[in-house]
Order: sequence, then C-alpha cells, then structure tokens
Amino acid sequence: TDDKAMLDIVTGLEGLAAHMKSGSTFIETSTVSPKASEQAAQLLAPIGINYLRSPVSGSTATAEARQLTVLASGPRHCFDASLPILRCFSAKQYLVGESEEARYLKLVLNTMVGAMSALVAEALAIGRSGGLDMATMLEVLNNSAVASPLIRYKTQMMTDDNYTAAFPVTGMMKDFDLALAVAEGQEMLLPLLTLVRQSYQTAFASGAGDKDFFVLVKQLADAQLSRNGT
Repeated sequence: TDDKAMLDIVTGLEGLAAHMKSGSTFIETSTVSPKASEQAAQLLAPIGINYLRSPVSGSTATAEARQLTVLASGPRHCFDASLPILRCFSAKQYLVGESEEARYLKLVLNTMVGAMSALVAEALAIGRSGGLDMATMLEVLNNSAVASPLIRYKTQMMTDDNYTAAFPVTGMMKDFDLALAVAEGQEMLLPLLTLVRQSYQTAFASGAGDKDFFVLVKQLADAQLSRNGT
C-alpha cells in the first residue's frame, strides 16, 4: 500500500533480503516512491539480488482478465527472464529503463487518471445544470473525440451511482502525494495536481475515503443539489 509496506517486505526480520538467494530476482509491482524504490535497490544489490521494478497499470477487472500493463525498469536480462511470469497477469510489458524510470512512469499515469476524475466531475456538472441526464452525457462522451478506455470503464459506475472501489480515494491520495513529493524535490510547480489533490482530500473528509476515486463525480453532484435546495 505504501513505501513502508514495501520496504518492510524487503528488510523486515522475515524480509526477502534475509532469505532470497544471490542471483535471484525480486519483482515488485506496487506504486511506491522512486526514493523508496532506490532504497530497496541499494539494500538488495550488495547481496546479489536483482531488482525488477514492475508497477502495473490497469483496474481490478483488467487484472482478473490478465490484461494489465507492466511498466518495468531494471536489468534487461532480468526483464527478459521474467517475461513468462509477467505475461501471466498482463497483456503488455514495457522495459523503460534500468533504474527508477518505471516508478516515475507509474506516477505519470496515475496523476493523469486521477485528474480525469476531477475533470469529468466538473464537466458533467455543467451538463446537469442544463437538464441533461448522466446516461445521455456518458453515451455521447463515449462516442466522441474525448472518449477514453477509463471513462468507458467507469460509465456503469457513474450511471448506477455505485462507487464501490476498484481503486479507492485513499489510494489516489497516496499516489498524488508521491507525485507532489517528486515535484517538490525537483522544485517543480504542479498547480493542477495540487488542486485535484485537494478535491480528493474533500472527498476523504466527507467519509468517502474507501469509495472509488471516481466518487468525485458524486461529490460534486451532491454539492450541486445541496446548493439548489433539493
């Protein structure tokens, strides 16, 4: 779930570093910070354990269908040797570098995914203010220039108003915090990400931390109804 959990698995009393044999490979698929990932690499390298950072992109449904995308970085020979394992749960596998590149790329994807929820929430609010219903708007969106696999995947959730988590608000908050920490360390200003992170904080404060991150759509709809006195 976070940096500490991953590092505990590597370094704890029963951790992998104490039990894995030299020459073996640690394949790690979580979304963690580049800093924590680098710490793990520094712990594993002296004892001869190869480290393949392999965060995945996809949802619970794509995981069940073995259609995840693997974003890997690490030694090429480890990636090649690990492909039979990676292909058991993914449809595409990319080797994007030899160090922490995969960690950065996962943050690229998740910040864009997280921002999409906020953007869709505000766009649909405009439509609702003009009398459009959710199903009509989403049908048109899914057959327009702004259609995306993400919106299609979340369409049923939005039309049913059922935000059982495929990926929870708390998880998205963690990922945004990782991205913003990277930005702070490199003195980058990311004002849009900061604002979207605040939207998730509001959802969390309202008790929706365990709901799917697309609950921002419901949060804005409920706020709109409240302002209208309905």
